[in-house]
Amino acid sequence: VIYANGGFIKSEIWIKRLSSILKKKIIVSDQGDAALFGAYLLGLKAIGVIKNYEESEIYFQGEKVYEPEVSEVLDDLFLIYQEAVGKNVSILEKLSGLQDNR
Repeated sequence: VIYANGGFIKSEIWIKRLSSILKKKIIVSDQGDAALFGAYLLGLKAIGVIKNYEESEIYFQGEKVYEPEVSEVLDDLFLIYQEAVGKNVSILEKLSGLQDNR
């Protein structure tokens, strides 16, 4: 399960697509500032209230749940995307090297 918060949750199509790509259920929460809530969870772990982040589930207030869409087309598109990125790594490294030299 992935808990989501922040500006990008305003796009329902993006959340649906992300859920399908990651093959994970996404629970959207609009309970306030995401960074502040993350700091709160870090604090709970630091003082021993929770031992791991799986135990933090009770602190989330999920408002909407998105389940991954099962789609062979999306799976095929993702494989093509991974192949394209893999083939372009050397080009991207060259571009990055040019930026580093400026």
